[in-house]
Amino acid sequence: MQQMERLFGFGIRLDEALDPYRIEVLKEQAALIVARRDFDPNQYHLYFHQLTIALRAHHFAGRLNIRDRLEELRLTFGRNPKQDRNRGIRFFNHLLDPSAAHEVPISPTESSVTYYLSGEYLATKLQFRNELITFISKDLRKDHRKIKISVEAVPTASFRQRLRQRRGAYVTKLDLRYERYTPVSIGEPAFSAIGVGGLQHDDREYLIVTLARLAGATLDPITYFRDLVDALDIPSGWKLQMAGVWTGNAPSDARHLISWAESKNGLPEPRQKPPFSVLGFIVEHLIEDTSDARIKKILASL
Repeated sequence: MQQMERLFGFGIRLDEALDPYRIEVLKEQAALIVARRDFDPNQYHLYFHQLTIALRAHHFAGRLNIRDRLEELRLTFGRNPKQDRNRGIRFFNHLLDPSAAHEVPISPTESSVTYYLSGEYLATKLQFRNELITFISKDLRKDHRKIKISVEAVPTASFRQRLRQRRGAYVTKLDLRYERYTPVSIGEPAFSAIGVGGLQHDDREYLIVTLARLAGATLDPITYFRDLVDALDIPSGWKLQMAGVWTGNAPSDARHLISWAESKNGLPEPRQKPPFSVLGFIVEHLIEDTSDARIKKILASL
């Protein structure tokens, strides 16, 4: 990883220290995945990891922007081919956000997940963060509980000429050994795949897509979601639960926001008039921004 940081000016960090509320949301999604795929959760350990790629403030290339240095960065998480037969390690990232259009192209399967980041994307966003959800069979030998992480950086043609070793791509690989980490228990889903607390599945997806579209149309989706939560008439302690959780991926953040709002079944103090929930406040906000007839019907159904 040090070579990547030295040549291209970005650092890579992998950890399991996710926001506590985000872990609860992912556990609910993991429970739904188990239900849809019909396998016994008692036979698997569940792990969550977060990988962050961030640009360094200073680099030997001086004023040369990352878009001028990097053509593409390919980030792959993959299990050992020997595990393909027994499927002892399974990825389900493609089911975490199935309906959303990803800003970063992704090639997910049960055996591997690959992200394709352009230099232009990193120049605009300044960082990339993803969450990896992994199911590992309890029958799998501990020394086999590992995956390969491959980071492949493709330099631009002009930047390649400035490097001593003019390769087509620079590759770094490392093992992620799961025996070093603590598994997360798989809980029961807090809602069904059809509806959540009176909110129908199709309506839920419509709200998520609308939020993602509005956030994506701004210069900074993170600021959009942060300001939206700050504007809600809810306890400050609830707002603090959402501090620092935004990733800049508008579809993913929209889904996170709606999931969090659904977990708040009511407000701590009785209200004289609707909305009586956090979700209601968010839907009212969307109505003010869009005057969407369908969203008005959703509010009436809450």
